[in-house]
Amino acid sequence: MEEDNIVKPTKQKASNPLDFDAFVNLLGYKTLELDSEETLIAALSRWDSDNTGYISEERIRHDLMTWGDRFTEKEADYALDEAPTIRDKNGYILIDYKQFCRKLCGLKKPNKHVLEVQQ
Repeated sequence: MEEDNIVKPTKQKASNPLDFDAFVNLLGYKTLELDSEETLIAALSRWDSDNTGYISEERIRHDLMTWGDRFTEKEADYALDEAPTIRDKNGYILIDYKQFCRKLCGLKKPNKHVLEVQQ
């Protein structure tokens, strides 16, 4: 299974048993290695039906918590915490997803110490 090809080597990098936060850090480390800015923008642009460069924070949060590997509310908060946002004229929060992708892709890979799970 493809997931085993990602998860098993990632788990081996941790010096202690994994909790959820440590797993997210490890998975994020792998994602930063694999996903380009263009890939992330292409994925998030699917929520931008009007091609404005913005997506509804409420909609993306709902979808993260409803579809696929469902996020908890805390996980969705964590995932969207650093997203650059604006409020539209109706008061809805919109995410500038292109800027968000640039921000994510501009992050440096964590150093090896980040991979160590703290007890």
